[in-house]
Amino acid sequence: MIKSFLPKLGKAALSISAAAMLIAPAFAGNGNGNNGNGRYLIQFTPANEQALKNMIEDLGGEVAFDYTAVFNGLAADMTPAAKKTLRQSGLATTIEDDVIFTLHDQPYEDGAIEDTAPDALPGGFPNGVFAEFVPWGRDRVEADRVWSTVPNLGTADNGVAGSDVRGNADATGAGIVVGVLDTGIDYGHEDLDANVIDDRANPDGAIRNFIEGLPGAEDLTFNGHGTSVASVIASVDNEVGLIGVAPEAKIRPYRVCDGGCPLSAITGGLVQATLDGVDVINMSFGGSMAQSFYIPALNAANAAGIVLVASAGNGASQVVQSPAGVGTVLAVGATDINDNPASFTNTGGWVDVTGPGVNNPTATCSGCVVVAVVDEISPTAQSFSANTMTNAPVAPGPGVNNVTAEIVDADPTGLGCAPIAADLTGKIALISRGACSFAAKVSNAENAGAAATIIYNNSAGNFFGTLGTFASANPAVSISGTDGAVLVAEIAGATTTANVDAFQDPSILYNFISGTSFSSPHVAGIAALVKSVNPGLSPIEVRKIITQTAEDIGHQNIFGAGMARADLAVAAAQQ
Repeated sequence: MIKSFLPKLGKAALSISAAAMLIAPAFAGNGNGNNGNGRYLIQFTPANEQALKNMIEDLGGEVAFDYTAVFNGLAADMTPAAKKTLRQSGLATTIEDDVIFTLHDQPYEDGAIEDTAPDALPGGFPNGVFAEFVPWGRDRVEADRVWSTVPNLGTADNGVAGSDVRGNADATGAGIVVGVLDTGIDYGHEDLDANVIDDRANPDGAIRNFIEGLPGAEDLTFNGHGTSVASVIASVDNEVGLIGVAPEAKIRPYRVCDGGCPLSAITGGLVQATLDGVDVINMSFGGSMAQSFYIPALNAANAAGIVLVASAGNGASQVVQSPAGVGTVLAVGATDINDNPASFTNTGGWVDVTGPGVNNPTATCSGCVVVAVVDEISPTAQSFSANTMTNAPVAPGPGVNNVTAEIVDADPTGLGCAPIAADLTGKIALISRGACSFAAKVSNAENAGAAATIIYNNSAGNFFGTLGTFASANPAVSISGTDGAVLVAEIAGATTTANVDAFQDPSILYNFISGTSFSSPHVAGIAALVKSVNPGLSPIEVRKIITQTAEDIGHQNIFGAGMARADLAVAAAQQ
């Protein structure tokens, strides 16, 4: 079997006939996780399929996902000993461990929100009352020039809503379905529900949630990533919220990620999306180019006429990522509002085009926004902007994990990097960033009895921190270095009390988010616009149009062909 997993300089493809897919049964899978065993990705020849499946069952294993509707592969859960026996049988051509790909999201770049205001943001965004608007990224790729009667030639169409943006619909994405392989979606979101295909009622017996094994792709763990990606592509023009690149395209979500993205789930999503006949697939995640198991599924989707788009990754390196680096996939890097390369974006000659990726205003799922609270009560009543640490507890609402207590400068010399001698029982520990991991600081504070931990930055602004694999028992949040200095001074002068909390706020439906995860759907939306005006275009023709009409904004090794342009791509597709 020929596999294609080459960078853009060496493109190859495995062709699987469309006829074979048309007669293939619906995707089958149980999605029940690994049942305590290892999960393995297996390929085989057609002649050995049934014998191989029988042996897996005889060895006490279970087929988790069956990909044979598109290629000769499956994912199975079994013990390492069973894997060894299966390998020795010769029934499998390849057996490899399942691996986890990474979502390409970043928190918004702290302080950069001010760089986008006021032209790009209406008053009240994200958690107040605001008029529907075209966010800066959609405007930068000139999507509004395609379908708006009043396209704005500046940074954004701030305040332009209602009938003004509904008239000149040369292309809106109507009739096109974009498959979003991601964390799932908020089916009921006010700015997306009209454009989302809802499979939760299981009309065809297939599963599209490859994490929990369910028919619908609801975001069950409140990640929000998939909802935000879908928002960039196709937020509805409905006088609320935002407007997407292709505001009348349909979104079909596939839940293949939950924090990480198992390759077994990604492959399942690709197979089902191919069987569903979507027109475009967006993949805002990535992993090593050494992972070749799912390449037949990518190439089958391409052979079926599906345009594949993926994020280049956030490693700030030139290391080629998969799937973006596969020859059948458009690889998308990221810029900020000033056309500078995002600080995190991957670059290199393998990147095809660039899209907006810093501080993108998007929809997010209800309950996905976490509010962190640090309020000083005495001696001075004041509030500080805070961020919760990843892997610290988050309550379903305010007050559940709330801590009101004395705040103390816990370890001003050791920075919390060694066991803390002071008794912090029932107190809030204030610790400076630096010298060791956040996990070490929080762990040492909790071991000394702290009821909550605040880590303040060692520079002026705030930051987003992670505890890694350590799960704290109590709230752990960050504040800016400036605010930390204020609290240190307060503590030195008098007993200081404060309130710390971290909770989900279901009322907040919009947010800022950064990453190549969100530059990629700008290009997927452009692909939907192109396909909507010329449905007969092949994937390679769509890729060629998008790259050849991109706006040159700098060196090709940084930006690829340049900034993707919806207006120029649609015009080229109509010629």
